[in-house]
Amino acid sequence: MSDDVQRIAILGGGPAGAFCAIWLARFAAESGVRFDVTIYDYKDFEKPGPAGCNMCAGLIPGSLVAGLLSLGVELPERVIQRRIEGYHLHVRGGAVDLPAPAESPVYATFRGPGPLGMYPAAQEGFDWWLLSEAERRGATHLSKFVTEVRRPENGTGPFAITCRDGSRDEADVVIGAFGVNSNLVRVFEDLGFGYRAPRTVRARQAEIPLDPEFISRVLRNRVVILAMGRPGLRFAAITPKRQHATVTLIGDNPSQELLREVLDSPEIRRHFPKGWEPPERYCACTPRMPVSAAVNPVADRLLVIGDANISRYVKNGIESSFHTAMWAAQAIASGTTREHLRRHYVPPCHQAYLRDNAYGRALFRAHDVVSRSALITRTHLSVVREEQDSDAPDKPLSRVLLGLFIGSIPYRTAVRTAFGPRLQWRLLKALAQTAFGHLPPGVEAPHAAPPASYRAGLGPVGEAQTVVVIGGGPAGTSCAIALARARRENGGGPRVVLVEAKRFGEHHNQCAGVLSAPGPELLSLALGGAVPETIYQRRIAGYVLHGSARALRLDGEELGETPLALRRVELDALLLEQAKREGVEVVPARATDVEVGRDGVVVYTESNCVRGDAVVGAFALDQTMAHVFARQTDYRPPAALETLTCKIHPAGLDHIPGLLDDCIHVFLPRLGGIEFGALIPKGNHITVLIAGARLQSSDLDAFLTLAQVARLLPRQPEVEGYYKGAFPLGPARGICGDRYVVIGDAAGLVRPFKGKGINCALESGRRCAEIMLERGLSAEALAGVAQGQGQLLRDAGYGRLVRRLVMLTERFDLLDPFLVAADRSAPLRQALFDCVSGRTTYRDVVLRPSNLTWLMPAAKHCLVRMIGLDGSRRP
Repeated sequence: MSDDVQRIAILGGGPAGAFCAIWLARFAAESGVRFDVTIYDYKDFEKPGPAGCNMCAGLIPGSLVAGLLSLGVELPERVIQRRIEGYHLHVRGGAVDLPAPAESPVYATFRGPGPLGMYPAAQEGFDWWLLSEAERRGATHLSKFVTEVRRPENGTGPFAITCRDGSRDEADVVIGAFGVNSNLVRVFEDLGFGYRAPRTVRARQAEIPLDPEFISRVLRNRVVILAMGRPGLRFAAITPKRQHATVTLIGDNPSQELLREVLDSPEIRRHFPKGWEPPERYCACTPRMPVSAAVNPVADRLLVIGDANISRYVKNGIESSFHTAMWAAQAIASGTTREHLRRHYVPPCHQAYLRDNAYGRALFRAHDVVSRSALITRTHLSVVREEQDSDAPDKPLSRVLLGLFIGSIPYRTAVRTAFGPRLQWRLLKALAQTAFGHLPPGVEAPHAAPPASYRAGLGPVGEAQTVVVIGGGPAGTSCAIALARARRENGGGPRVVLVEAKRFGEHHNQCAGVLSAPGPELLSLALGGAVPETIYQRRIAGYVLHGSARALRLDGEELGETPLALRRVELDALLLEQAKREGVEVVPARATDVEVGRDGVVVYTESNCVRGDAVVGAFALDQTMAHVFARQTDYRPPAALETLTCKIHPAGLDHIPGLLDDCIHVFLPRLGGIEFGALIPKGNHITVLIAGARLQSSDLDAFLTLAQVARLLPRQPEVEGYYKGAFPLGPARGICGDRYVVIGDAAGLVRPFKGKGINCALESGRRCAEIMLERGLSAEALAGVAQGQGQLLRDAGYGRLVRRLVMLTERFDLLDPFLVAADRSAPLRQALFDCVSGRTTYRDVVLRPSNLTWLMPAAKHCLVRMIGLDGSRRP
């Protein structure tokens, strides 16, 4: 190893260690310093249970996701166990819902591959994915158990690292990222530089298996927080995951007996299925949590990061690791002496957490006192409910509670807000009303009076009402299934009527038929069980981008996603059959008109009419129904591109292995009217698709005769049918009002230009049903359907920008220069893959800092192309 390369050993492969490796790669690129980073961690992140778990509830705040994006790292869908939509706070005086802050979404992940015995195959956990991201940026991961670290005797030589297998390594700099649950705490304390680990308390966790549909319908994708004033227990939390919930106890080293008491308590049981009993065996752990800062976390060329140094008091340990890792890497990039680290690493850690944690401890002590009084907690709940029912933007007590339990604001801010004079005056008035007014001790405060729209019959939809769904695609059927399932299981759902004229199997559906993550899980949730493997015709290995003279293969395994190809008619038939099994009444006719009135809706069909209390428009981009809704409501359909599709069978009806190398081939042809085209391999045929503003059959004929297309097809291919369709370019307007809502493609709530339509349809349909069941049929309630797809709405502008760039690339025949540049640039290959596959948002692709590494070389190749120096003709 040359003298200008620093060998850095990071002891611990959890978030702190992986974050530090990623930050070191970032600062090395900026400063020109060379690092050789090795991460030591013995955990097997591919094994379920304790062997691959870091014992954490696994909540990831949106601020951390934004921080990762600034590093060019995006949290993938496969790692997200569930999106948290809010919090259900249950205290002695009652309960209240607190929506998650719109500016800071929260994601539930699993730190390991999954609890023991709950998943048939290991799920990719957050820690495994983050460690892989560190390896992608040059770090080396050694699965070794470190038993000893020795400092150099002369102070200038390398550190000696001994592992349990007898191997010895050397390092110039050692970073302790081992956490407070590691054996390395004692190793570092024995090194003699004065390090003392933070004081800790133990939490207790249990992983409880639950039905995914129950989690979505009853827990409502909310974290349940129970602060019941029980001695020795500060609070308990139920965090929903994909197929289980994590129950966490925070208090004075809660015992196994206390956990059993909590699981058996009525407060917990009300959030579990009727008749539920705690399982005899379940995955459980007792992680230590730091409650103070470490002493002397630095020495010459040695420092400690993460919660083994300092973190936020009982909250946001992963985000604390992100910041301490950043400050450590930034300091190391400019010096590694003890004095340098004490000046540049320790102060930002203390400024961020040391003083704020003192406020946190005071705030929790105040909470401990308040939670023991039913009178005071009822008072607080009444104020929170007033805030939630108010349109005022400032909701101080709600902010304080969110800051206390989820860490959405600094503790110092929460304390100052809690003791603000205006809030204290409101609390005093509410306390007087509660104490002398109308509530005897022990009686929960009622919810605020329902809004006028509830009294008009627009409250949560019930069993005496009817919902009519127009459209039997994934959006319509997933909505109908969720509504009917609520009626079948607990009698609380409405009668559901679905109007669909197509006979799937006989009628074609104009769709590419590609399902990517988390589509299989969403489909399984809609079907209420396993998805038949026969529906999947092929796993797509990647994408091939074709220019006029070059092609570039983008490997899905390497770049992050291998979707599944299927036939839409088979998928739609499967979902429609499930809807019938759930009790949905299917009307096999075409809807012709709709009336939306104050007291109900009427849907006219070719054979009859259906009266109901609300209508769900899931009619895709059907122009007839779009015109009907636009005439009756404020709905205006989204702008759209036309598509033309056909099928080609190269070798009969049997499955064809390796068809098109199992890749989707994408083209930007210089043909008037065509924006892009694709060849998609299915089981025994190729689906050909082109998209443009005004397409004719001659455009598809011309596309099939292009040289780069024709060489992938059999000679004189037999083309089966031409089918015309469309897909939206952005969101529609007026997608909801009293008693009506439009979902799926008809609402334009999809990722434009790049698919994911099936995923968006399944998710929006399910969410629409949940909102009808929980919030009601008013315009204000149904607006939550679009709000739940906020990421898509925010991404629309970036999508339009990318579309304009693609059109310029096509116009000037500049794709080949980009393909040349991509051969030499991994960030450009990733950007191209993400644009084509829809793996992430356009915003992420456009704003990645790594774009700067390929932008100038690609621009140079484009300039050469445009002036003809590469031998090409000018456009």
